[in-house]
Amino acid sequence: MGKYKNFKGDFYMKNKKNLILLLLILIFTINLFSATCNINGNTTYQTISGFGASSAWSEWSGCSCGTNSFLVNNAAQFFSTTNGIGLSIIRARIPPDQGQWSSTLAPLQAARDQGVTLIMATAWTPPAAWKSNGAVDNSNGAYLLPQYYQNYADYLVNYVNTLRNNNVNLYAISPANEPDYQVSYDGCSWSGAQLRDFIKNNLGPTFASNNITTKILVPESYRNDCSYADTILGDATARNYVFGIAQHIYGGGPTFCTAAGTYNKEFWQTERSSFEAYDATMTHGLTTAGWIHNCLVNANYNAFLYWWLAADQNNEGLRGVNNGVPKRFWVMGNFSKFIRPGFIRIAADANPATNVNVSAYKSSNSGTYVIVAINRNTSATSVTFSLSNVTATSFTPWITSSSYDLAQQAAVSVSGGSFTYNLPAQSVVSFVGSGVVGTATRTPTNTPYAGTPTFTRSPTSAPVSVLLDDMEDGNTTNNWGGAWYSYSGTGTTITPKPFVMTAGGMTGSALYRAQIQATVADYAGMGTNLNPSETAVNLTSYTAVEFWVMGNGGTYWFQFTQPSITDGDHFGVTFTAPATWTKVTVPIDASALSQRGFGAASTFTPGSIIALQWASYSNGALDIRIDNVQFLTYNPPTPTRTQTSVMPSATNTPTRTRTSTATWTRTNTQ
Repeated sequence: MGKYKNFKGDFYMKNKKNLILLLLILIFTINLFSATCNINGNTTYQTISGFGASSAWSEWSGCSCGTNSFLVNNAAQFFSTTNGIGLSIIRARIPPDQGQWSSTLAPLQAARDQGVTLIMATAWTPPAAWKSNGAVDNSNGAYLLPQYYQNYADYLVNYVNTLRNNNVNLYAISPANEPDYQVSYDGCSWSGAQLRDFIKNNLGPTFASNNITTKILVPESYRNDCSYADTILGDATARNYVFGIAQHIYGGGPTFCTAAGTYNKEFWQTERSSFEAYDATMTHGLTTAGWIHNCLVNANYNAFLYWWLAADQNNEGLRGVNNGVPKRFWVMGNFSKFIRPGFIRIAADANPATNVNVSAYKSSNSGTYVIVAINRNTSATSVTFSLSNVTATSFTPWITSSSYDLAQQAAVSVSGGSFTYNLPAQSVVSFVGSGVVGTATRTPTNTPYAGTPTFTRSPTSAPVSVLLDDMEDGNTTNNWGGAWYSYSGTGTTITPKPFVMTAGGMTGSALYRAQIQATVADYAGMGTNLNPSETAVNLTSYTAVEFWVMGNGGTYWFQFTQPSITDGDHFGVTFTAPATWTKVTVPIDASALSQRGFGAASTFTPGSIIALQWASYSNGALDIRIDNVQFLTYNPPTPTRTQTSVMPSATNTPTRTRTSTATWTRTNTQ
């Protein structure tokens, strides 16, 4: 019996050793055959403007798409980076009947309230009375009669102003939808020459004479037809009015239009979906991922838009109305939630393994990197990401698959300049990492031009400066996690309300700015907290705050709020908001700052600062526009300013930043 027992023990020990050896061989084999994807942060391509979808026909109760109420109720799921997939663009339809315009506003206002500033609108057709067939369709190639070109230009100006009067700032407008496709519903045929002439002689000049800064996108071809771009951009006058080339990729593409590159125009893919029976699975999710990847990587598009935001009709909606949320919705989020407006595509091996596609992106100022990997294989695929000139030390995966809906996973550390990950079968994985980055020194020019003021960019690197926010992501959270907000006193009117970023910034940071406009009867201002918890942070390692300002020429007040001051009389300086973008540098130094004098005398505490605020200095009209806020760690020049110890008796400033016990009225109840 004892001999038999010893035999069992010897057999177990030998097989245990064999099992361990087999396991080690298996691990070695997996690593040996892991595909390698090389990523280089110094090789850059196009800047990403954003991702989105359309609210077209949402005002019509008979549409199988999401109605106004549905889109408004689900706005956070579409547009919030916290509670949704972070879409940054919404595309509206311009109805051919001016009486219907107001009925299309609700989804745009809801998107705006979620922080979206890239609001575009497309006209499927001009009013029927101006067309060759006297009807809204173009089933027989109907077109806009030339004698009505100016009427149509005036019509589009009225549309832009109607939206503006309803607190919707239209970022871009497209005068034609699929001009190369004949349909029995709303449509209008245009040749490239017709669109060129309309923009050159009517739309562009009319926008300019009416001070309309809304950008012009053309032609939204059904089949990515680049001949339109060649014709329109080939004319110098028309070209100067055009912001970008927009295309659809139903009948062709995605193909880069070389004219867009030649003339440095944005290149947007503004509509794609498919028309099979509704598919909520990863099958269509991977199809959608492929469209986005091919547009961004193979055709260098700056933006990608799905067709409808929501619809139960085939696969035409990013999500369903009654059919729920399909995988393609979360797949879009793998891109839109993390690749924010202003991110730059960087070099990545696009096809590191069979049925695997990879693209990579970085923020030029926050140090964030995003890698999106698509695995079409029916089994998991191991990929080693070899990183060059990428400063992130770890990456957090977010997975969409048959089992996960954009689900966050445990972070993976970078070791020796690389990390390896087993991509789940038929999945899309976004890897998000943070590193460090330097910022550039900018010097403004003195000569403005019609439109956005310009500046020249100095190549001098300033790696010892830290960017707080350049507003290019369009949201109301700075790079330190603190919220932007506005505030006002009794009798003061202020916009935007609630606070959102405003489209258009300084050149080089041109997508967004922080702006408030007010008629001040008591006080008004805007600010940004220095951390998510709205508590004090230590700024003693920085020597100054630098920001760029533009406005109505008025004198305003910049201040550091500190918890030890409870009467609102914080330390700061006056500054002027001129008509062109101008840099202001404020030392974080008690000798360069003062209180305004209406409260108790206090001591400046740079080691305990809650927020930065830009505030009114007197009653009356206020217009403050801020961009590119950063902290400096070198000795900056002292700004020219006027200080005073006397505050007008009717004014006041907030005592705290967004707390329930604040003594001022918040205008953004987030």
